[in-house]
Amino acid sequence: MRFALVDGILTSPSSGLTGVCRACGNPVFARCGPIRAHHWTHRGERVCDSWHEPRTQWHYAWQDRFPKPWQEFIRYAPSGEKHIADVHTGHGFTIEFQYSYLKLEERLAREAFHGNLAWVVSGGRLTRDLPRFLEGLASFQPVWQEGVYVTPFPERAFPRNWLDCSAPVFFDFANAPKLSDASSLVAQPLWCLLPKRVFGKAVVLRIPRNTLVRWAHERDQLLPTQTIMTQVARALVMIERARQAEIVRLRSIEIGRQQRRVWRPRTKRRRFRRY
Repeated sequence: MRFALVDGILTSPSSGLTGVCRACGNPVFARCGPIRAHHWTHRGERVCDSWHEPRTQWHYAWQDRFPKPWQEFIRYAPSGEKHIADVHTGHGFTIEFQYSYLKLEERLAREAFHGNLAWVVSGGRLTRDLPRFLEGLASFQPVWQEGVYVTPFPERAFPRNWLDCSAPVFFDFANAPKLSDASSLVAQPLWCLLPKRVFGKAVVLRIPRNTLVRWAHERDQLLPTQTIMTQVARALVMIERARQAEIVRLRSIEIGRQQRRVWRPRTKRRRFRRY
């Protein structure tokens, strides 16, 4: 837990402090050790959110890009079920930051609960994450406008457990280990995998991380996914038409060449005798 109420004020953890959990109203204690990110914790093993998981400095660095009232926002369902969103914007949009492995059942439950949701997933947790993406990048085909790509093989670039999300997934590779100069250029932007497919191909966006933050401040829907899908579909149709037209053109050129190469029998040259 990033924040607790201390004397009614939203407060970060500090050694020796005791606060009150905003979600359940029970006492929480500041944990400020040298290994884990500083956080508030309930006494014993108790947690008030079934989706709770340990936070990292990567989580906190992302949350700090947003206003404090948006962070660790408590959301309620009509049934009374409640969960703490990593960030819930003033426009009603939820952003969940995921560093550790997430079970399929919990991912589906979070997407259903939050609805208007986007994931930001760490691409630096496993050493193979960035090398796999760099290899899969070779299959990306630019379409429509700069920063928009399609790929028939998204599994070559991204972890399989994130391929069928119903929400956009932004992969952050900036914290990947052993970044070279070349891979740093690739890791600097976010790479967003959109839900659904266009003609069997996945749609991927390259987005500066500051743009994501700006959109969260300005929009009630982070990405116009359906509009992007429609434009990409149109672009792919135009590309295919151009490809077919080029095939027809090349065939006509080849036919013309073959017609000019009509075989004619060779005639013997007449020789004249000298007298």
